[in-house]
Amino acid sequence: MKPRQPISGTNQLFLREEELRLGIDLLYFASRDLAAEVEGLARRLSTAQSVISPSHLRLIGFLSSPTAQPATKILRLMRISKQSFSRMTATLVARGWVIQTSFNDDRRQRLLCLTEAGRDIERQVTAKLSAYLARAYRSAGASAVTGMREVLLGLINEAEAQRYLPASLHHRKTGSDPNSLS
Repeated sequence: MKPRQPISGTNQLFLREEELRLGIDLLYFASRDLAAEVEGLARRLSTAQSVISPSHLRLIGFLSSPTAQPATKILRLMRISKQSFSRMTATLVARGWVIQTSFNDDRRQRLLCLTEAGRDIERQVTAKLSAYLARAYRSAGASAVTGMREVLLGLINEAEAQRYLPASLHHRKTGSDPNSLS
């Protein structure tokens, strides 16, 4: 990951070792608690015949687009093995949550999309995570939301961050002004 340029004139005291260690600890605790929220939902959705994991729910989240997505694209986003991806996809197809079809011009390529039942599961996951995030946002205050977004964008890879980087923040990262004509 390429380091982002700091905003000129900013105080760099937040980069002290104790602040960084605290940030790492808080990330561990936040990811643990966030995972627990998703794991609870996954357990409720599991049956004796098919266990649903948080990874299954993450796959459903990546398929939330209204249009069918190429399996290869989703596999790249999830960064998991083809074998794990195939196993998860097969489980979701068997549960009736995902439909798998072929491209018209290349039958080896697969398209994936959520069924209405899959969309219902995706709405449940989104509602659960939205409530969790909204609670944290309310506690931190409105001014912290932008800062949190910027920190999270700094933690994900550059190409994926570009999808979520608002135009108003883009000039900070690249040094270009989005309103300039050059």
